[in-house]
Amino acid sequence: MGAIQIGSNRRVGHSWDEKGTRHGLSPGAWLEVLLFAALASVLFIASNIFSEWPALSAVPLAFLALRYGSTTAVLGCLSWILFCNLLQISLKQTPDPLAIEYLGPVLISLLCGYFSDLCRESQLANIAARQHDAQLLDEVTQSHHLLQLSHARLEQRVVGGVDTLRESLQRLHASLIASANQELPLASRGQEMLLQFDSLTWVQSASLYMVNIDDKVIPKTAAEIGEPPPLQQDGILISEAIAQRKMLAVTDVRAALEQKGPLAVAPIVDNDQRVRAIVCVHKVPFLSFNRDNLALMAVLAAHLGHMISTTERIGGSDNRQVFEHTVKRACEDATSFALPATLVQWTFKPTQVASNAAVFVRDNIRGLDHSLLETIGDSERLTLLCSLTDRSEFDAMVQRLQQMLSTRHAVELNANISDSKVHSIAPRDKPAVLLQQMNLGSHE
Repeated sequence: MGAIQIGSNRRVGHSWDEKGTRHGLSPGAWLEVLLFAALASVLFIASNIFSEWPALSAVPLAFLALRYGSTTAVLGCLSWILFCNLLQISLKQTPDPLAIEYLGPVLISLLCGYFSDLCRESQLANIAARQHDAQLLDEVTQSHHLLQLSHARLEQRVVGGVDTLRESLQRLHASLIASANQELPLASRGQEMLLQFDSLTWVQSASLYMVNIDDKVIPKTAAEIGEPPPLQQDGILISEAIAQRKMLAVTDVRAALEQKGPLAVAPIVDNDQRVRAIVCVHKVPFLSFNRDNLALMAVLAAHLGHMISTTERIGGSDNRQVFEHTVKRACEDATSFALPATLVQWTFKPTQVASNAAVFVRDNIRGLDHSLLETIGDSERLTLLCSLTDRSEFDAMVQRLQQMLSTRHAVELNANISDSKVHSIAPRDKPAVLLQQMNLGSHE
């Protein structure tokens, strides 16, 4: 990587070859030294003749020293002394090369030369430092651009290859419904449930164990990722997670790794507060073992337990009790993890067209949304819980339903709704209060 050239570090008056090697003073500099030395000698002789003049001979010598440095100052002083002696001889005077009068200008010239060398070295050091900094800046800039490009490509690959939380839960929900309809054991879906943790929380090594009705862990693994160590049934983390019905994680990672115990345990608890399975996380990337990622694991475990309950009981159809449990789950998610959810109730007009519109909306909701369609008198009342959906996303979903209904059946959704209630679930909302607002507090 080439360095950026800032300024010139070549001393003025020196000759250089193509490779940048210095070869002493240039001919023009030699001529300048001789001319200023001659001028200094003339001024020296003049100051001796006219005593009222100051010793001006030091001025040309000091100028040479400041311009070219100490080496040129020595050459200038020698040339000056030589010219002074030659002038004295021409004026019929006795030359004295070691006269005390030469000491003052020589000292001034040498001091100026030393000062010039010091300034020049400082300048060269600053130029070298700037060149080094420029080279480092160039390397850092190139590395930054390469990292930006790599990060952008990685982000595209991750966004394109990993499902969102809603999509993953929707796919798993459909799989659990199919298992319930086929009366397959829950353990048969263990690998699929554990893969949700792998794809969304970057788990490198984990295992899933089923739990019996007595809260005893079945030692045989139902699913595993990576190479997890054998189960330690007497581990404090596992027993406490099952007893407290919530996810727990270690605070001392090094001690947990030395004891070959799990770093975190996420119990899968159904709506009846029964622990159906546990997920033991043994290895995750260092940057992923944080509060946000652990909270996402807890959300996954809670939704898995809720989906197990709903699919085993009713196979996915509408049911008042299951809907109430779903609202409770949404309130807990909003309070504990700030996850959005929207609760809406539409009362349709007492016409056949409006009844068909209610059935159409119920059949075309998203996989994770929960519906409760009831007949109240001559009207249909549809209550929807849109999971992981804020108000703006809910409005977009309503527009999609309106467009589908208008395109397929030439029916306007809003024109067939007589009453509408919409509530965005917020932290610390009470499920009983929300159900009462939707006239679902008691069985009618």
